[in-house]
Formats: sequence, C-alpha cells, structure tokens
Amino acid sequence: MNDSEELWDKRYSDNPVLNPPSEFLEEFEQYLPTQGTCVDIAGGNGRNALWFAKKGYTTSVIDISSVALNQATKSAQSQKVELECIYWDIEKNLLPPERTWDIALLTLFLNRGVLQTANQYLNPQGILLFAQPTKKNLERHQHPSERFLLDLSEIFEISENLAGMEILHVDEGWRRSERHEAWLACKKIIYTLRLTCAHGISLLIVEIEILTNWRCMNGQMVNFPVNGTQAAGYLAEAQSGKGTGVLVLQEWWGLVPQIKGICDRLADQGFTALAPDLYHGEFAQHTEMDKAGELMTTLPPERAARDMSGAIDYLLSHDACSSEQVGVIGFCMGGMLTLLITAQEGNRVGVAAPYYGAPLGDPSVNWDSLSAKVEGHFAAHDDFFPPEAVQDLEQQLQEQGKDVTFHIYEGTGHAFANEEDALGTFDSSAAETSWNRTIALLNKI
Repeated sequence: MNDSEELWDKRYSDNPVLNPPSEFLEEFEQYLPTQGTCVDIAGGNGRNALWFAKKGYTTSVIDISSVALNQATKSAQSQKVELECIYWDIEKNLLPPERTWDIALLTLFLNRGVLQTANQYLNPQGILLFAQPTKKNLERHQHPSERFLLDLSEIFEISENLAGMEILHVDEGWRRSERHEAWLACKKIIYTLRLTCAHGISLLIVEIEILTNWRCMNGQMVNFPVNGTQAAGYLAEAQSGKGTGVLVLQEWWGLVPQIKGICDRLADQGFTALAPDLYHGEFAQHTEMDKAGELMTTLPPERAARDMSGAIDYLLSHDACSSEQVGVIGFCMGGMLTLLITAQEGNRVGVAAPYYGAPLGDPSVNWDSLSAKVEGHFAAHDDFFPPEAVQDLEQQLQEQGKDVTFHIYEGTGHAFANEEDALGTFDSSAAETSWNRTIALLNKI
C-alpha cells in the first residue's frame, strides 16, 4: 500500500458518508447521450457513479482507495444497480489503456494529464464532464489546499488547448455549494471525409479522429498581484525573447480567444503583450449580447482600474519586457478603458491605440496626467461611439495640449477590426490599415 492509498483509505474509513451527487450534473445532463458507458475517475465511494448507474448507464468507478470502492459496491447493492469498481492509481498512471467510454467524469480531483488526453479514453462523440475548485475557493474554505486547486481562469486555457474536443460549456464562479468551481463539458470530435467523383457519387467515406492538438496559442494564462489579491491574464511573450510591453484590453465579450489572438499577433511582431481578465473568468458568446452588456455595465470600475494598473506593474517587471513604458491597445469597451488607464498612469504609458471606444461626454475624466501619444481608430457609422462625439473629444484633448489623433474610417461600422465579425461589420481594409498604424505607433516606445 502506498502513501496515497493509505491516506484515502483512512479518509473514507473515518467518513463513510455517501454524499449527494455533484450539483453540476443537473446542468450538464442536457449534453449526455441517452445510453452508453460511463466512468467516474477518482470517484471515491461512488456518489456520482451511482447517479449514472441509476439512470441506466453502464457505469464504472475508478479509485485508488479499496475502502472507498468497497463502500461503493455496498451502496450499489443496496440501491439495486450494477456498478463496476476498478482499483487504479491515477496519480501514477492515466486510465487503463484498453478501455474507452461514452462519458467520463472528473470532479474534485485535479489531474491535468487526464484532462489533456481525454480523447484517448473517450469513444467517438464521447462526453467529458469536469468540475474542480479554483484558488478563489480559499477565500471561503481552507480545503482543498492550494495544490489541488486550479488557477483563476485556468479552465479557459485548458479548454482552448484540448485536442480533438468540441467545447460545449465552460465557466467558473461561486456555486450553490458555496464553492468557487470551474466547470467544463466537451465532446470528442469525429470528422467525416467524403471523396466524390465528378458525378457526385461518393467514392470513399472516412471518419477521422483528431488526436493531436491543432489549436496552438503562443501565450499562457498567468496570475499577477493586485493590491494584496490576485488577478489573471493572458501573456504572450515576444518571439524574439524580449520586447516592448503592451497592455491589451478586451471588448465587452471578455477575455475570449480573439483577444488572446491579438496578444499572439503582437508577440509575433516583437512585443510582449498581456490581456488582463477584467471579468474574472466570466465571458459572453457572440450570441449572448445581453450577457455581454450586463458584464460590461456591472464591471466594478475601481477593480478594473486596479487590475489594469497591476497588469502594467507585471509587464514592466517581466523578464520578457524590454521597455520602461508600455503601450496600450483596446477595443470597444477596451478602447474606452485604454484612454482612461492611459490618463491615470501618466508617463508609465508611452503610446495608446483605442479602437471604437472612448469616454464620450464624461466631464468627470481628469486628463491632466495624459502624456502618451494617442492614435485612435473609430468607425464612421457607430451608434455606440458616434464619430461627431469622437471628434469633439479629439478637439477637447488637443486644446489641452495633448498629442491625440483619432482616425475615422469611412464606410465602416463598430468593431470593424474584429475578424470574427460578430456584428457583421468586419472591414479587412480598415482592419489592416489600423493595425499597421498601431504597430508603427507601438514601435515609437
């Protein structure tokens, strides 16, 4: 018996209670097939495995504790369901290589290797369900300890880098259980390749499993200190090893892959870019404009200011940052925040490039400390940030002696530089022109 097995045997001997199933199963049930095989990985005495078994799934529970497995067997017998119990040390090995399942469940057990190899033990179209507390959970609970917790926002990085998996649901937050948990549901992707002749007759149909990671982000999620707490962000280091630091500020959708892609593009251009997660793990899909609006309007401005300032601290102290000032670039909501943080941070910001966003008609903004060279990019047809009001702000700042230029791009609409085209306004020509101007501006630091 190894130390880990002895530890878990003692825990289950001391506390043999069969707890209720995890609360996220109720929400994730919508993604499950109506029948099939299921494995509960590190499932202990079977609280979740029994939930699946009672619904008719052919269910296995894997654990290192023989005490827990014996308790699971007795519970299955008393509830008159079939349950396969497999003794396995998951900390030393992944899953039994000869087995695959339709559903895999991993909860309250942090093993990144099991997550990253999900498509190897799932059947075609198989479902992975994952739930794990984050380090934010320590604000209310002493356990689990930090080494068993995900970093804040780490679940989003994990989901973006899962090989051959379609993401069905990913989020993190405080749950009814009063735990701060990351939740993930995803499905194994099978592609069908169909070869046809000139007459449209199918000659060959092949199903292809994606077993390699085809999506590669250059950067990584990092944590950085903010006034005694922690914030998170996506950092892409300059491909050359060191480069000017750039703060990248999100649209109202949140820290989504498109914004991370901006950081990666900047890294390819020789900059070290950091996009702080201003929503602290929340984000909205492009089909959720109401949610995006709510996230933006409920964003605490003081917290956002602290997070952005902390991100600048982190950038300027990072080994991959070669500059004594940072540049700031932001889009939509992030464009407005670009101007606000640039005014707040004074000479710590050398240049700023706000895209279709600005604090228009806000007399409370103090522009006295604005010393950066500002070059903004705005749409000619934008109900959110009308060009007339944009030009009024430009004139106001110029009259105060500020080095500010706002470009208005004829024929464009709001978010014209977002290649994902969520609003149907993407303009490749304006996007290229504004990007080239932004790179030239950043190179002035």
